Amino acid sequence: MARKFLSGIFWLILLGGFLTYFDKANAAEFEVYPVRLFLFHADWCPHCKDELRYLESLKDKFPNLTVIDFEVSQSRENKKLMDKSVQAYRINQLAFPTTIIGDKYIIGFDNSESKGEEIEELIKKCSWEKCTGWLDEEVGRVANNFNNEKIKIDGALAGNYQSSEIKINQKEVSVFSKKIDTEGRSIIFLGMLLGLADGINPCMFSVLLFLLTYLLAVGSRKRAIKAGIIFVITTFAVYFFFMLGIIQIVEVLKIAHWLRWAVIGFALFAGLIMLKDFFFYGKWISLEINDRFKPTIEKMIRRGTVPSAFFLALFSSLVELPCTAGIPLAYVTALTERELSPYLPLLLYNFFFILPSVVIVLIVIFAWAKAEAIEKTRMDFRKWMRLIAGGILILLAIALYLNWI
Repeated sequence: MARKFLSGIFWLILLGGFLTYFDKANAAEFEVYPVRLFLFHADWCPHCKDELRYLESLKDKFPNLTVIDFEVSQSRENKKLMDKSVQAYRINQLAFPTTIIGDKYIIGFDNSESKGEEIEELIKKCSWEKCTGWLDEEVGRVANNFNNEKIKIDGALAGNYQSSEIKINQKEVSVFSKKIDTEGRSIIFLGMLLGLADGINPCMFSVLLFLLTYLLAVGSRKRAIKAGIIFVITTFAVYFFFMLGIIQIVEVLKIAHWLRWAVIGFALFAGLIMLKDFFFYGKWISLEINDRFKPTIEKMIRRGTVPSAFFLALFSSLVELPCTAGIPLAYVTALTERELSPYLPLLLYNFFFILPSVVIVLIVIFAWAKAEAIEKTRMDFRKWMRLIAGGILILLAIALYLNWI
């Protein structure tokens, strides 16, 4: 019995010694390079505040990390430094927040699992491989040069520096010479849904049905096919270049913040008017084609030629913008704040936008249903279409305000 007791004590001491040795070995110091994270942010940007809070939580996790932030909305000097950084790092489209470590940059911030994970992986990489970039040299001169020598870290923190081997931008694919990541796929999917919702548009349907009804009434199916195709293609081109033009203007003038607030206001205003139309259609203010434009549209329809179909689509697209602009503007606002090529998202948005019109053209031309029957259905359900469109616009306004998109 005594031998068993002494044997147990011996093994406990041996186990304790082993654990003590393992703990000391695990706690041995190791060396890493200092990592400097530069953050450009603005006071009005909620995503910036989220990232600042997130970076604050990383200080204990990565003692070699130094966060240097530049608030640009209140500082002209910081704004100048940001503009120089855009050129130095060849940043295609600056958005807030912008995070720069070494010669790499990350645009935007959503949560700790997505952008936060990218930031952490970059911190880990640069802890083992010295990372320096233009900002290290530029800011370092003002700060009397930064220390680039390795620093010792407590071994207890070694697990924090173990990379999960997720490469930065590993999930990105090239599209039109720019990049679309997993966030890009979600915004593309959102664009497809919004484009389809935007395409169920009573203003567009009414003009298209007037055109097809007239052409079929004069017995020219061939002209109806040509006119319908020209109308749809022209409408696609007008809306595509309208949305692309807005994006280019925002990039040049750097007014993404002001566009967001303008679109929030417009989407909320237009959504409330459309909800009003559900209960009191045609009373007070309504977002529809103005009566003074209808004689011109009717003249173009009666000509029934391919050129007239082109000008009809062009003219009607312009005069019905108050009726249809809310959803595409909301989507453009979401696109301007992401480092994405706009071409593929806009192509898909507008493809789904014209899809309902294509279906109507096919249905009417191939006599699957009479235009009069479709027009009657449109008139019967126009209030419900306004209710759906108004609800979507109000939801988009809320989503933009709360930075959900």
